[in-house]
Amino acid sequence: MTLGKWLAGIFATVISGAMLWAVTTYGSHYFAPTTPQPSYPPVGGKTGDTAPTGEQSSEPAQPGVARVECEAHPDYVKRGDATEFAVRVTSDGKPVANADVELAAGGGEFVNSPSVTTGSGSTNANGIFRMYWKAPLNAAPGYGMAATAKLPDGQSSQVTCPTVKIAN
Repeated sequence: MTLGKWLAGIFATVISGAMLWAVTTYGSHYFAPTTPQPSYPPVGGKTGDTAPTGEQSSEPAQPGVARVECEAHPDYVKRGDATEFAVRVTSDGKPVANADVELAAGGGEFVNSPSVTTGSGSTNANGIFRMYWKAPLNAAPGYGMAATAKLPDGQSSQVTCPTVKIAN
């Protein structure tokens, strides 16, 4: 075997290994669907019709005071995967439609949002706002979110959402 063939074999092995590493490290990011779908069926049969359960919430219900509840489904995701946040806004125990809601994160990105670091929109007739958040590929062990709601009457309330844990 000549030295040239031996060097060509080593070169081919190094290139193949580098390509395998690149595909396994970055490939799933480029081939993943751009709009994640929930991995669970919505309770009640219709997305947007159910209130968060097991959530973090602002102050207990008080007459005339807005209450914000926040939940993530699932609350444990892999790097590059997404989770759905549901925020429910109530006042006097009743759902508040058309409340402006903003979610803010310390990393990752909100899917289909004009801003990567915040997700915003309005609550539906059931007082629910939903937004997908995608964990970064270079993720920390967990991410906390803050949800702020501004009601049509001018009241506002804020809550810290449960921490989304990131799988290794």
